[in-house]
Amino acid sequence: MGVTSLRVEPLVAGRFAPFGDVIERREGTPQRWINAGTSLRLDGLCDLHGPDANFAISVVRASVRALPFRLECLERHNLASQVFLPWSAGRFLVVVAPGADAPQIDGIRCFAASGRQGVHYRPGTWHHPLISLDAIDFLVIDQAAPGGIVDCDITALVGTELWIDLPERSDHQ
Repeated sequence: MGVTSLRVEPLVAGRFAPFGDVIERREGTPQRWINAGTSLRLDGLCDLHGPDANFAISVVRASVRALPFRLECLERHNLASQVFLPWSAGRFLVVVAPGADAPQIDGIRCFAASGRQGVHYRPGTWHHPLISLDAIDFLVIDQAAPGGIVDCDITALVGTELWIDLPERSDHQ
């Protein structure tokens, strides 16, 4: 079992596309004035998915994670999409992996989000729980579990040691 440090890359729509959508203001976003011209609405930032899903909106306060940070698990939600939008400015990391029945460890990627970006995970996307580098509240949109169904598969990352650190830091051995 070797120790591996994940490369942290910028959160960019094209790079993140296999896992979902980056939610941000960008050139070409459909927009229209509403409320008698007092508000500009940006449409089509992401499409939520889930058969017969009822979506809930929550606010989640993420604990600040110290770096370097060891990844110990990944989770996925098979029944519906999940959205995380920073409610307040701050930095956070987005860790995702491809894979159907289990995450592909060699495909794990880590993205650094600006304080002005959110993410939309498609159903079945393996991801790490929130990794907030600053004290941030997140607006979360996900499935309201019908009939008490818990839509969360969690898998431990066994047999490998994966660490995250930012490039400007080098105190992890």
